[in-house]
Amino acid sequence: MYLPPRRGLALTVIGPILLVVLVPSELAIGFWRGVVASNQQLDPYSWLHIGQTVQIDGGESQSIVALDNDDAYSADCTVAGPSGEVEVYPVSYDDGGIGASSYLEVAQFDPDEAGAYRVDCAIGRVKVMPIQVLSNADDAFGLRFVVGLAAAALAFAIGVTLLIVGIVKLIHSSQERQRARIAQGGYGYLPQYGPPYGAPPPAYQFRYAHQPPTMGDPNDPYATPPEKR
Repeated sequence: MYLPPRRGLALTVIGPILLVVLVPSELAIGFWRGVVASNQQLDPYSWLHIGQTVQIDGGESQSIVALDNDDAYSADCTVAGPSGEVEVYPVSYDDGGIGASSYLEVAQFDPDEAGAYRVDCAIGRVKVMPIQVLSNADDAFGLRFVVGLAAAALAFAIGVTLLIVGIVKLIHSSQERQRARIAQGGYGYLPQYGPPYGAPPPAYQFRYAHQPPTMGDPNDPYATPPEKR
């Protein structure tokens, strides 16, 4: 018996795979790439330990950056420049995040002039860089994460579409197969009644039609029963 092939089964498998595997993967990859790009903006700047100085060329506002850990709560920094001590503006822990990097902004200061500045912080080591670098780090993270988010959204849309199309095709093919079974006599061929076309009749039919039965013959199931007396 011929039945139409099933359609849409592969789509119902591919669609969920995209939703379960590809969507979270794209999000994770986008976040990871954002973290790497954000750190790359800050890594080139050297660590400063207590007593060391950093050369600042202009009057651009500077950020004091530390590793994002529990010690960052107790930054407590002081800055001294060529003309003396410089006012430091602490940054709260909640506001100091830099993208998704492993760094945290703990304070800012405005240099009076170009020269060497001594930066001492209670946490031990810090980095000093222009505030614009932090903005660049935020942008680098945001760009990579948005790209990952867009890729995840595209994978989600494709996965849902494939799943819906696969289910619709599967339902239609099941209905076609059911109609084919009904048209061909259920789940098999149409039942055949009587002998095949052209075959001779059974022996009992030939005997009954051409030879009178013996009355009262117990061996003949088609014999005429004996008369009652």
